[in-house]
Amino acid sequence: MRPSRVQGEGAAEEIAAAIEQVNRWKDRRQVRVDAIIIGRGGGSVEDLSAFNTEVVAKAIYCSKIPVISAIGHEVDTTLADLVADVRAATPSHAAELAVPDRFEVEEDMHNLRNRLREGMLRQIEALGGRLEDLAQRRVLRQPAERLRELERRLDDQGERLTRAAQLRLERARRGLEARAGKLESLSPLNVLARGYSLTRSGAGLVRSPDQVHPGELLITTVQHGTIVSRVEAAQPE
Repeated sequence: MRPSRVQGEGAAEEIAAAIEQVNRWKDRRQVRVDAIIIGRGGGSVEDLSAFNTEVVAKAIYCSKIPVISAIGHEVDTTLADLVADVRAATPSHAAELAVPDRFEVEEDMHNLRNRLREGMLRQIEALGGRLEDLAQRRVLRQPAERLRELERRLDDQGERLTRAAQLRLERARRGLEARAGKLESLSPLNVLARGYSLTRSGAGLVRSPDQVHPGELLITTVQHGTIVSRVEAAQPE
């Protein structure tokens, strides 16, 4: 308890100083304070004038410790009541607010304990339901069957891929054979095998007698080799 005058000259300054001093005590860890109660009995407006001053209101506002105002009777309202963290109707009411009733605290703890137990039971029941649901699932009851099903699907996909690859290879082979047949039909070697020959001069393939002159050297390709000859005469049709 930190006493001070509550009315008369200098009372406002003493009240403000008391609030500031209690805050300093707590900052220095000299006392353990959870709340400050500013209280006095009822009186006239003049008797309560110290609690309507700026210096007291400022001290309450700047206090780091919560302030409960309990000034006068319930009908009395001062500036300190408006600035304080909590207003109590009377000093005894302020004490009740600052120090909760033991039985009420025990009852609250009992209620919280029951709510916590009920919440845990509901959660356990919900988790048990989920566990039972999981236990009924086929993948957990017959995991080997699920693996065999996956193996069958994998084998089927492998067979389809093998058949598709073989089909593509067969198509590519037939296409290659068709192209090879066309190339072979266009090969000049087939022409030579049928008894024809190719004659070339220095200017290239000879297609007409006009392309060669007497004395010019010619090279003739037949099926099994080449023949080198010299032009004696060129006779167009």
